[in-house]
Amino acid sequence: MFKRRHIISILPLLAVMTFSFTILSCGSDSSVTPEPPEEQTGSWRLLSGARHLRTIWHDSETSVFVGGSGGTILHFDGSSWHTMASGTELEINSIWGLSGSDVFAACESGLILHYDGTDWTMMDSNVQRALNCILGFSGSDVYAVGDYGTMTHFDGTVWTPVVTSVTDDLYTIWGSSSSNIYAAGDYGAALHYNGSFWAEIEEMGVMSFRTIWGSSAEDIFMGGVSGNLIHYDGTEWTPMIISVDEGVFFTEDITGISGISSDMVFASCGHGMTLFYNGDSWSMMNQVTDHRLHGITAINSELCYAAGYLGVIIEYDGNSWTEIPDARSQHLTGVWSSDENNAWAVGNNGAIIHFNGFGWDTWPGKTSFHLNSIHGTAESNVFFSGESGTLFKYIDSDWQPETIPDDIELNAFSEAGGDMVFAVGWEGQIMRYDGLEWEEMTSNTEMALHGVWAAAPDDVWAVGGLGTIIHYDGIEWEEVTTPSAFLLVGIWGTAWNNIYAVGYLGTILHYDGVEWTKMYSGTERQLYGVWGSGPDDVFAVGQEGVILHFDGMDWNAQSSPVGGTLRSIWGNGPYDINAVGSNGAIIHYSME
Repeated sequence: MFKRRHIISILPLLAVMTFSFTILSCGSDSSVTPEPPEEQTGSWRLLSGARHLRTIWHDSETSVFVGGSGGTILHFDGSSWHTMASGTELEINSIWGLSGSDVFAACESGLILHYDGTDWTMMDSNVQRALNCILGFSGSDVYAVGDYGTMTHFDGTVWTPVVTSVTDDLYTIWGSSSSNIYAAGDYGAALHYNGSFWAEIEEMGVMSFRTIWGSSAEDIFMGGVSGNLIHYDGTEWTPMIISVDEGVFFTEDITGISGISSDMVFASCGHGMTLFYNGDSWSMMNQVTDHRLHGITAINSELCYAAGYLGVIIEYDGNSWTEIPDARSQHLTGVWSSDENNAWAVGNNGAIIHFNGFGWDTWPGKTSFHLNSIHGTAESNVFFSGESGTLFKYIDSDWQPETIPDDIELNAFSEAGGDMVFAVGWEGQIMRYDGLEWEEMTSNTEMALHGVWAAAPDDVWAVGGLGTIIHYDGIEWEEVTTPSAFLLVGIWGTAWNNIYAVGYLGTILHYDGVEWTKMYSGTERQLYGVWGSGPDDVFAVGQEGVILHFDGMDWNAQSSPVGGTLRSIWGNGPYDINAVGSNGAIIHYSME
């Protein structure tokens, strides 16, 4: 029989995350890479972004693993979070290990991954259903549970399916020892293993569970949907009713439980909420996100992590929770690469992300200002710009600030040959870099400028508000006639007589060396970035994930893996192209 135990908690403090977003563009240059084959056989794939995180596990303070959608696996090494190559795009539902170099991950479609300290490799689980949780007691005693009562066991050599008496989905498994294991899931599905056989726990009713944790065999917590929380004292299971106010009870899903001892237990919940149990009562903790949390891991009394939707990771320091800033979840506004093994992306709140040939990793923040654009002339000569005169140059493997007036906010860059770089910004601001210092130029316009492209040091184009197009002939900037009054954001070309400008309401303009003319884009969505590998291979990206491709004759829409806005595009060749945008999205175009 259940004994009802009422546990009073304090009211939560709500903190709603606010995200800001800036309008910007990508930079451009005049280099032309080899043309692609006539038939386009590539496809776009989401590489990075604010994916949902579903599980978190630690080996130590300096080794924490997080898994989630799209095969996402992140690792914290004590100083920063890094993306790991999982080798799959399937959902990572659970991570557990014996050490930081012996880690297992349970995934969709029965896939199990193993990490040996160097690489993740695939294992054959001999089941096909989604696996939702994984736990072990030695290298030869590991269990994974999943949909439709699926269970499989690893003996150190092979995974073998285990027949259970339940058919509902199993979401969690935990044990105090190899002969005392619990598994639970939907609609009262609950099992216990005594070292010899698995048996159903009958008294669970129809409650649906998502997580189990215990400090011992006589102190076990099981939480789940709609605030369901029960406790086992070694004899019987007892409901724990969490009150948030007089007559008001906690009803958020409890998605994860982890603790240090019987009187220090943490729980992750829906809507970014967390709970704490002190051995006597549960209480609400401070709230720093409204995104659903899906997993939690307590390392010690002063360090606990939780992870959840849209890439959120929060940290408890012994006093309160704070959200860990992650460039991967920020709106990205600019991308540039020097080659297939070196790419950069920047975005809101000082976000900087670097691709090293293996994965996209966050770079230590240099500013909290929103960043607008990034561009370079070589791997060791790269600039990024942002609000309030923010301008940095990549020197000696780090970013160093450059000096320009505080009232200048640069939106886009373009190289013009050698070390020369042009940059444009608000109120018609134009700066030129000669390899040593920046100088301000007279643009002869007060219109905001969002894009720039240079065919040569004396042949430079800039675009901006109300269809503004200005040209530099080596002596002065002069406004030219334009066939559109819509805001222009991006510009790029293959040569002085083949230039494309894109902007609002699907605007695409083309310059043939004589005049600018309109092109039919087939969309009314805003377009923000344009880049190509040659005159018959040009891409434009924009609002709602739109991707257009020009084959030398017509613009055609391509299938996009994202629905959010794409702000910038850059590539190294016809089948190595990156585009970035909302919520940290990084998509890549390559051969199918």
